[in-house]
Amino acid sequence: NIDKIYFRDLILHNYNHGKFYKAPLNTDDVYSKNG
Repeated sequence: NIDKIYFRDLILHNYNHGKFYKAPLNTDDVYSKNG
């Protein structure tokens, strides 16, 4: 649960660059890579 990523940025960044935008943030809109 260390790597947190914005689900919105995840979709946009993954759609545009094919990569996951990882950001160590702690909000309600973050998705944990580890589940």
